[in-house]
Amino acid sequence: MYPTFTELSRVELTLYTDALITRGWVRTRQHRVTDILNHAEAPFLVLEDVTVDEIGDRGVPIRADVAQINLDAVLFAVADVPIERQRDLLARFRFASRDERAWIRDVMRRHCAEHFPDVEAP
Repeated sequence: MYPTFTELSRVELTLYTDALITRGWVRTRQHRVTDILNHAEAPFLVLEDVTVDEIGDRGVPIRADVAQINLDAVLFAVADVPIERQRDLLARFRFASRDERAWIRDVMRRHCAEHFPDVEAP
């Protein structure tokens, strides 16, 4: 649609940089994360109701009403929307054949081993 005719909405985002994980709400006319990042009106995003964690730090997160995040520093972003139809996905797994279940478990174990080596996969 045309941005001038679309109303502003609040979208909850998690932004990852090389050092920080920033969670907050952005006011935008866009609906998709890629559009929010690529069609921003400035080289930064302004987030509201912000929580900032250092990557690898287990301390208390920093909270702020507003934060400005440089888009050049963002490595990736995730929209914090609920996963709908999760029950259907679980039902599909339950009705999967033995071979399909084995394949899914194998892929998940390899993914966990590669990306989360400190977590023991079931």
